Amino acid sequence: MNTREPNSLALLRGGEYRRLLVRGAAFWPWAGPLPAALPVGRVLTLGPGAEFTDLAAAVSAAQDGDRIDVLPGTYRGQVAVIARRLHLRGVGPGATFAAAGRLAADMGILVVRGDVTVENLGFTGARRAHGNGAGIRFDHGRLDVRRCTFTDNEMGLLGSDHPKAELSVVDSVFGAAPRHHGQLHHLLYASTMARLEVQGCRFEGGWRGHLIKSRARINDIRYNLFRDGPSGQASYELELAEGGHNLVLGNIIVQAPSTQNRSIVAVGYNANPSQEHSLVFAYNTLVNQGWWPARFLRIWPQKMPVAQTLAVAHNLFVGRGDLGIPEGYGRAGNLQLAVADLEDALADKFKPSLPCRGVAPDTLAWPAKWLPRREFSAPVGTRPRSDWACSGAVTQTAR
Repeated sequence: MNTREPNSLALLRGGEYRRLLVRGAAFWPWAGPLPAALPVGRVLTLGPGAEFTDLAAAVSAAQDGDRIDVLPGTYRGQVAVIARRLHLRGVGPGATFAAAGRLAADMGILVVRGDVTVENLGFTGARRAHGNGAGIRFDHGRLDVRRCTFTDNEMGLLGSDHPKAELSVVDSVFGAAPRHHGQLHHLLYASTMARLEVQGCRFEGGWRGHLIKSRARINDIRYNLFRDGPSGQASYELELAEGGHNLVLGNIIVQAPSTQNRSIVAVGYNANPSQEHSLVFAYNTLVNQGWWPARFLRIWPQKMPVAQTLAVAHNLFVGRGDLGIPEGYGRAGNLQLAVADLEDALADKFKPSLPCRGVAPDTLAWPAKWLPRREFSAPVGTRPRSDWACSGAVTQTAR
């Protein structure tokens, strides 16, 4: 199996590809680089022998613009609601908040109701009677999460449905969904907020829920690794349920053999067809590790009108299955290979030299703003992308 979609230049000559890409460009919502850190006021310290030994007490004493530095250690049963502009930062490795049977406001280990940065911290063990205890529950404001870990929580990070809320998650790890019945245990769930940005993160070890589920109006998902792992049983690896404006760029998305759903990525099931929608899904590598035919993409085109910007292009699809690209979508440059054509695909050895680069662009037809400038860098984070070609391993082993 080695099939390639019509190239972008041929579609450009017909005018159709350019029409699909350019229409809607005036309203395209991507807002540039991630924001800088919040201005620092006072610095408070939390930890054994420090100024504060209790998280809630430190948060209560903090004022707008302050920073709380958390010393290394495991903080069992320390939970808090943050309702001001604050920076909470782990100092050194291993600062972790373990729920230990407690949640702030019966919602999460940390409940955010303001403009907050959370950096270099771990959240684990959140449980709630309703089945959706969260490592972080984000109610409203702007939340920036950087270099954090979320493990063994019923919801790793749960964002509410405030229409102006914005969530950014960078260089963070989500995994080990608990395996007990109740609500679906999504690793990251953003409800109907204004905007979700996820970059350089690793998602693994789901169970019945999705690795990411978002209902946000704008979704910017770049350079992440979704790899459920040999025993993972996630449903979708990524669901953008409400449609909206979506950029999914340069990700590695691997479906485990034990998945709960043969579809890998889903877009638009709950979309409102009377609203504007757009989707650019480009330079991603999707891998089906199962023996069954996967549905790589499940898109509801009747709910996301073709008259707007809709393109699935320059992606690498690995394994058996239907690509699932609806008629009328821009679809240049996609390549499908058998798993046997890629070295180490079944062994989860996704090294930088393996298939994380998608397919080389045709710059005559593809807007520069949709070219991947970075790529996922194991174990977490990103690095600058040095070239546009398919990886050497793909070039050498494709038949």
